[in-house]
Amino acid sequence: MTHVVGSPVWAARRGGQVVSSFGLFLLFAVAGGVAAGAALGALLPHYGASWAVFAVISALLLARDWLRVPLPLPQVRLQVPEHLKSRHWAGPIVFGLLLGAGIFTYLPSAVVYIYFFALLLLATPASGAVAGAVFGLAYATGVLILGARTRTLPPIGQAASVKQLFASSRQVTLLAAAVLSVLTTLVESPL
Repeated sequence: MTHVVGSPVWAARRGGQVVSSFGLFLLFAVAGGVAAGAALGALLPHYGASWAVFAVISALLLARDWLRVPLPLPQVRLQVPEHLKSRHWAGPIVFGLLLGAGIFTYLPSAVVYIYFFALLLLATPASGAVAGAVFGLAYATGVLILGARTRTLPPIGQAASVKQLFASSRQVTLLAAAVLSVLTTLVESPL
């Protein structure tokens, strides 16, 4: 069976290997999130205008998703190499790092870009690392749940399930992005 969702994690065939694959995937997704969050938080110095820039970028990105404004998003669609997918240790580690970082995967929604800009413009390395850990854990958990729910479907059915999930979760995701933006502003505010 070919797995579209989380294939490096589901490649393990025996029970013990599946559990260790899940554990490795979660651990390295958090590690990838911590590394990306800390790096983005350290990348730029913070100025008073950072808040205004973040507000404008967030409004544009939310408008893109909510009003379906045709604003293209950059994508870096890295995949785990085929020869690593079936390896018990390497597949979940590489897949976890790529997904946890968030930058190296397909991102159909602008919400993740709001998260990136919050880290880049407002976060410190420490707050970026914490936010990255939460992001990596949440993203990895979602992939594991969706993978478990769709693993018996053929690849076309798995892809259709993912597309339907993104379509049905648009309002909730946008509300979460708005709340994230407000919380980021309150936590990192110089006032």
